[in-house]
Amino acid sequence: MVDQAMRLEAGNKAKFWTVYEKYQAEMRILVDQRIANAKKYTDNAGDMTDSVADEIAAKSLDLESQRTAIRKKYYVQMKAALGGRIAARFLQTEVLLDDLFELQVAPQILQ
Repeated sequence: MVDQAMRLEAGNKAKFWTVYEKYQAEMRILVDQRIANAKKYTDNAGDMTDSVADEIAAKSLDLESQRTAIRKKYYVQMKAALGGRIAARFLQTEVLLDDLFELQVAPQILQ
């Protein structure tokens, strides 16, 4: 999906994937933490205390901040390697893919 969305010329693909693989490695850690936090929410949904709710909310907000920081970091790297237009496409593609992920997970959380 990323390859199709990016529509890169052959000469730019190697540069893109070199940066993107590092980006994905950092984001995978956050995704695992987001899934664990969502599981904690569902595991406690029936009898959640305010304290647990606060922990889950704080973790969620912290993960969102980390995700934004990683995106900023790799936007800068993409821009340096491939220019602003491609870096902006990378960022928009990632935001859309993340939205799709959220739509897939949301029904499980909102049960």
